[in-house]
Amino acid sequence: MPVTKFTGLAPLLTYIRIKWAQLAKKKRKKIKMPKLKTYLFLCCALLLMGAFLKPVYAADLYTIQHVKVDETDESAAQAKIKALAAGQKKSFDTLLSRLVREEYRAQLPDFDNRFISRYFAGLSVQEEKTSTTRYVATLTYRFKAKEVRDMLLSYGVPFQETRAASVLVIPVWIEGGKNILFEDKNPWRDAWLKIDSSNSVTPVLVPLGDPTDRDTLSASDALKLKETSFAKLKERYSVSHVIVAAARPNNKQSALNVYLRGRTSSGKIDLEDAVAGKEGDIEDLTLRAA
Repeated sequence: MPVTKFTGLAPLLTYIRIKWAQLAKKKRKKIKMPKLKTYLFLCCALLLMGAFLKPVYAADLYTIQHVKVDETDESAAQAKIKALAAGQKKSFDTLLSRLVREEYRAQLPDFDNRFISRYFAGLSVQEEKTSTTRYVATLTYRFKAKEVRDMLLSYGVPFQETRAASVLVIPVWIEGGKNILFEDKNPWRDAWLKIDSSNSVTPVLVPLGDPTDRDTLSASDALKLKETSFAKLKERYSVSHVIVAAARPNNKQSALNVYLRGRTSSGKIDLEDAVAGKEGDIEDLTLRAA
């Protein structure tokens, strides 16, 4: 069946009137026309329904938020031009990382801004600061979905337009014979809370640490990968996977031993690594490791 598309309220209203008249003629009887207010209400409702029923995942997928730029030049105007260009390059690279798996990225060249500008759809400023020679901002970039798809197809690169499901990360801090999760100050958890994963291939969530979470899971149970507690957290945060990220500092607090245990949509995770940082600077160390 052919689908009739409308570009506004007036064509839709005319279409309904014509169809109503055709129906009346077919039935050979007079059908009372609804009042204009009723028509307007119905038409607006239909248009709004159409807007909400459109798939939004594609638009969101091609939108890169929280892009931070910081550039300096001879003037604020020149610094802004440089910053916007740097942000465009950075956001397009992020988009490609989101769409194309790492093993296929090598098939794509390092695109410059002249090339990227063909796929640029819009820009919005979340916040910005300027001085006489400096421009600092957080920006949102939008790219043309169809054109980007066509470009990737032309390079013969496989890509996907669905993001991986969110993962709930349980950050456990191990120090001085104590396993710390929600009960005391946990610098490891603080570091994970500062991570912005909105542009990541796999979005990361961290539990709120409120009384409900505290009653559900202890640090010891987290390290034991207690499934009954994980099941409650999965339901609460609407996730399918939980990862326990444990961190233990050395005596000089110049390095962290990090352990990741759990499961994602890609399979089981069982990793261990050591991360070095500035001696005694726990905030810097945890941010490097998270």
